[in-house]
Amino acid sequence: MTLAQHLRAISRFAVLIVVLVLIGAGGAVGYTLTRAQAYQSSVRLAIGPQAPPGTSITSTVQTLENTSIPATLAEIGNSGTLHSTAQAAAHATGNITTEAIVANNSNVVQIKVTAPSASEAVNVANESAKLATQQFESLYTLYKLNTIDDAHSATSTRPSPILAGIFGGLAGLIVGYLIAIGSAALENDRIERAAYLQAGRRRLVVEQPRNTEPDEPASIGHGTLA
Repeated sequence: MTLAQHLRAISRFAVLIVVLVLIGAGGAVGYTLTRAQAYQSSVRLAIGPQAPPGTSITSTVQTLENTSIPATLAEIGNSGTLHSTAQAAAHATGNITTEAIVANNSNVVQIKVTAPSASEAVNVANESAKLATQQFESLYTLYKLNTIDDAHSATSTRPSPILAGIFGGLAGLIVGYLIAIGSAALENDRIERAAYLQAGRRRLVVEQPRNTEPDEPASIGHGTLA
């Protein structure tokens, strides 16, 4: 399709495109505003060596690098028992989720908490870090946990309604454009097929041989009288 055909198709379906843009933007904004508000807070814990008497710190560090000690800490942070205990200690009653992950294959574990309110997210994150530290250090006496970042604040996980409206409007614009171009392409294909069939019929008429010989007169039979 040429640029002129694109512009004609867009102008032909301009009303539909505008309607789809408004529907996309309005739907995205409405969905964002009706979503339940949630906040996320996190704590980062770093595993370090704690060599007891008679133990080399170098060997302790090598052990930390060659084993799955950080993964074990992440498993402790993801345990259901720790989650329930931390939520009860923080006096949080909402729908709260906890996730502990190892940061980039390092000795740092991040505990992320998502809760309906900012205060619940912060309190549960700090309680989870405290409980995880106690359980981990009771299992591994050669290591200690250092808190890199405490949970001081929480951020909203709900996207901005303005951004949602922009992306929803763009989605509606793309859908409208595809409908316009697709309809124009189908229309052009129909016209081309009709022109091709009409040209074929004309060729058949031109190429059909004509009979130039005069028709023989009909013979009249003569009967014999008895």
